[in-house]
Formats: sequence, structure tokens, C-alpha cells
Amino acid sequence: MHVVFFNRSYHPDPEASGQNLTELAEDLVAKGEQVSVVCGRSYHVKGRWGFHVLKIQMRNGVRIIRVFNTQLPKSSFALRLINLGTYLADCLFALFFLRRPDVVVSQTDPPLLPLLAGSYARLVGARFVFSVKDVYPDLAVELGEISNPIWLKLLQFATRFGLRHADLVTVLGEDMKEKVLRKGCAPEKIRIARDWADTERIRPRKKANQFRRRHGFAREDFIVMYSGNLGLSQRLESLLHVARRLQGLQNVRFVIVGEGAAKGKLQGMAAKLRLDSEVLFLPYQPKESLGESLSAADLHLIPLAEGTAGFIVPCKVYSIMASGTPYLAVMDRESDVVRIANEHECGMWCSPGSGEKLEQSIRRAYENRESLRAMGRNGRRAVLEQFSRRISTDRVHRILNSLVQEAP
Repeated sequence: MHVVFFNRSYHPDPEASGQNLTELAEDLVAKGEQVSVVCGRSYHVKGRWGFHVLKIQMRNGVRIIRVFNTQLPKSSFALRLINLGTYLADCLFALFFLRRPDVVVSQTDPPLLPLLAGSYARLVGARFVFSVKDVYPDLAVELGEISNPIWLKLLQFATRFGLRHADLVTVLGEDMKEKVLRKGCAPEKIRIARDWADTERIRPRKKANQFRRRHGFAREDFIVMYSGNLGLSQRLESLLHVARRLQGLQNVRFVIVGEGAAKGKLQGMAAKLRLDSEVLFLPYQPKESLGESLSAADLHLIPLAEGTAGFIVPCKVYSIMASGTPYLAVMDRESDVVRIANEHECGMWCSPGSGEKLEQSIRRAYENRESLRAMGRNGRRAVLEQFSRRISTDRVHRILNSLVQEAP
């Protein structure tokens, strides 16, 4: 079976979607399948690409066709459009360098990708899988990112095209399944294929943690961490206001790890609030030391803006659980992340949009550290039993194999 994946992000991009796709592609190769990936240049890895219209390479058995895209700052909508346009235009050129696939899989980075990948699948007679990672344009509308009616209609058309023409649609959880069903997708097409954690690479490292030591944290410090994309959907501004109100709480420290369009604004806000000693900003951590950085926290925050549950499912939850650390889900109660916290007793919930409730939740966690440690152990156990890399990529492999075998 030859599988072609379309997604802008891929190794060495530190973004979660690229890391997960890299692991999936390499696991499929290990199972004896042929895999090609059409990807772009990372926004976070600068200075190593040079100029190329198209670059083909092999890595761990995966054939990577890396196309050109601009790497302009994502803080401006116009600049995002340029990044999108250059990637899609070069993807068209990349089609001429693909061997005929049995299955074409389109993810949603960028959101117009299903139009290109779905049309290519029909042209070459391959099965088409629409792997929904974010639901557009709904996510952009909820975040207030887009108001242009023409652009909204184009995004809506791309999503409906993917749902209509896909032989199979995969989603990240029950909450996302509900959103996709409301868009008219046939129920029999949908499969839940959750993301995962690499439980071999990410293990609990609570004792003698090198991350804490390297950044000067004391053993008694209580670290509240956010790790991931610093975008609009997280609404991290409220966390900084909470950090200021908790300045009198002894040994509480906040660590914000990652990159994104909102990082500069957040750093400026932290400086204005005089949070130099309470809040530490760090870049994405190397993949090989992710277990150390995630384990360094006493509590992880997984925030989502109100109304966005199901339009996006934060995959970081599985890596956090793998590190043996509990989390506080600051999002709509019906989200999959909250369901996992309740079902496996590995996290807490707080409604979004209320700084007062967030402050109360962090105070409660600070005062009940033994309960937090129990939640962390529960999370690690749940990942090993249900959400490990091996279990999840095996499931995707079975889904793709069954689709090919059902082909007329």
C-alpha cells in the first residue's frame, strides 16, 4: 500500500501536527507500507532551508517532498495568505513527482488543502481520507480571526468538499465528531483516530529534573506550565493576570513554553505587569528533552477559548499524561479533554473566560499537591493502556488497510 500525506508541517518542525505525522509515517513504513509526504518549510526552523522550489529526500524510509513556502510572520492575516498561497502553488508542482498512491490523506494545515488533495486522489483513482485536525471556518470565526465573507465561503467550501468527497473522514475525538456530523458528513464515513504520546520517549522524570535545575527552580517551587502553540485559541492573557494576583503565593512560578503569533504580545504584557520573576518564557523544547520539560511542571494548563471545543482538540494532553503530570483543562465542559480528565481522574476542569475561576483552580491545586501526584500517576496509566503511539498508529494502519481492501 502506498500512502501519500499532505500537510505543511513535518519533521523537523516542532509543531505538534508535524511531529505526530512524522511518527505516523515512520510507523507505517515499519509495518511494510510505502509512504510519501508532501510538506512545506517550518515557520519555527530558520536558516537551514535555503531557496528551493522543491526538495526530495528520504528519511527513515519516508519519501519527503518538501515544497517552497514563505515563512512570513503569522501575526498578519495578509502575510498568512501569502504563506498559504506559496505552499499550495508549489504543491501543484509536487504532484508531478509523486508515484501513484493507493490512499491520499489530507490534513488541515492549511485548511484549503482538501481541495487539492481530494482532487488529486480522484484524478489518479486513489482512495481519499480527510484527516480533520481543525474544523474550518468555524474555528477561525469563533476566534475572530476572519470576517471577510469571500474567504469564509472559500474555507467552508474546502471543508465541505473534503467531507463530501472523502471515502473516509477521521476526527480526533467525540466532540469533533459531533461538529463534523452537523456539517452533513455521513455518519458511516467517520472514524475516531485520536492523537497519541510516545510513551517510550516521554516518561515521568520528577526526581532530579534537569529542566528545573537548568532554569534555576527550587525543589519547593510550584510550577504551572503551558507548553505548545502561542496562538489566538489559547487566550493566555488571562493567565498573566492570574499570575499577578498570585504574586503573594509563595514559590508559585509560571512557565510558558512555545512559539506563535501571540508570543510578542504576551511578553510585552508580562513586562507591563512586572512579572519578570514570576513568568518565564521559553522557546519550543527539543523533542529529545520533551519528557524532562513536561515532567518539570506540577500542573499543566490546557486552555481553549470559549466556544472552540470540538473545532480543535489539543493533542498535547497525551504527552502531558505520559509525563505523569496532571492538567487543568480551561475550556468548554463538553470537550474531549475534559471527558478524559473525568474518566481517568487525571486532571481538573475550569470554565473558560473567568480569571477568578482560573485563580481559584490554581490555588486549589497548590494546596492539594498529593492529589495532583495521584492524578499524574492515573494519567500515565491511561496513556499506556489507551493512548500510546503504538496503539494509536496501529489503529490508523488498520483503518487505511481496510479502506484499500474495500476499494471496488
